[in-house]
Amino acid sequence: MLDFGSVAVGATSAPLMFLVKNSSTTQTHVVTVNWGTGGQGFAVTAPAQQFPIPPGGAVPVTLTFVPSAAGDFVDAALFLSVGPTAALQLAGASVKGKGVQGE
Repeated sequence: MLDFGSVAVGATSAPLMFLVKNSSTTQTHVVTVNWGTGGQGFAVTAPAQQFPIPPGGAVPVTLTFVPSAAGDFVDAALFLSVGPTAALQLAGASVKGKGVQGE
């Protein structure tokens, strides 16, 4: 699980990285990123929503957290990709963070 720790409400966290891997022998493309419970202030900031993953390779993905309120937040980023057979494959990263009131 990627833990953003405590972040002031409305502030942007330090970025965290996650690798989306392609274990196949053909290139795939991530076509969308969905959030298990709507994002809750978590976001993929790079690369763009759609990106290729080379055969046997991995692409680093940057995520950030901007809490809208104080409290604990948990979600999952779901990376949907399509390969040459057009079958959807799924990769995911669990994320958590805590929104805290500024000082």
